[in-house]
Amino acid sequence: MERKKYQHIEKISLASRPNLEIDGLLNGTCYIFPKIDGTNSQIFLKDDGSLGFGSRNNDLDIINDNRGFVASVLTNEELKNKFLALLNELPKNSIIYGEWLVPHTIKFYKQDAWDKFYIFDVVIFNEDKKVSYYLPYEEYLKLCNKYDLLYIPMICKIENPTIDDLEALLAKNNYLTVNDNVGEGIVIKNYNFKNCYGRITWGKLINADFNNVKDKTHKKNKELKEDAESNIEYLLLKKYVNTDFLNKETNKYEENNNVIFQMRDFSKLLNYAFEEFIKDNILDMIKDSKKNLISFAKLKTLFADELRKTLGY
Repeated sequence: MERKKYQHIEKISLASRPNLEIDGLLNGTCYIFPKIDGTNSQIFLKDDGSLGFGSRNNDLDIINDNRGFVASVLTNEELKNKFLALLNELPKNSIIYGEWLVPHTIKFYKQDAWDKFYIFDVVIFNEDKKVSYYLPYEEYLKLCNKYDLLYIPMICKIENPTIDDLEALLAKNNYLTVNDNVGEGIVIKNYNFKNCYGRITWGKLINADFNNVKDKTHKKNKELKEDAESNIEYLLLKKYVNTDFLNKETNKYEENNNVIFQMRDFSKLLNYAFEEFIKDNILDMIKDSKKNLISFAKLKTLFADELRKTLGY
């Protein structure tokens, strides 16, 4: 097997217009999981029977590592053998996906939680290396317990959840946190769901959305409304972009490319972070803009200014 990029988890929008990638996800049995703030990582069997490693976008090995992830497995003979045994028990062309928990935006995880790999999905690929199916939670849970491997536990299983149900569950994500702090958000899986494009896709709801639930009760700020016609891009930027978001996307850029950011690469970072910003917020921004036209060129210019300030340039 070879590294395969993990799917993009789609943001569940509070806007009335549906996100076609996950339209229908909440119809049926949904599994709700904590979303932890680490770095996306994977382990698989290479063709020679040894362990292969990857981040979301890069192959990893003991020399080209990602913040100690590969070393944590290969220098621990017992742990290495557990992953080898698990992967040999799984169907051919399986990949174990998980979160390698290292500091990002959230710093209030328990001291003994750091620098560990928490499994959140096992995906089986066909001979063409395309997704065949996702192993259901109950099945990979048994395997994780059998081999004494860490995994992200389910918060609950719920039938046909509403947005209100999901918002209530946000407060229950205190997995691994100290003093019952609430984590980044939740991930919603429906193992019977495929979107209109035929893809298996999960959804996420993050606490930034929860804090902006004012939209649902139609509480409007008169000053923002009066200014919107002349400067909608500025208002959108202020609502959806903050220092934590920009720092997190910078960290992701560095990890995905195995680099330490330098200002000469600013345009690459800008394009990456702006794309993530648009991908996660476009539906809500369209709702907020109402009848105002959004200049994405102006929005990107303002975004670039905020990114420079965050980076200290």
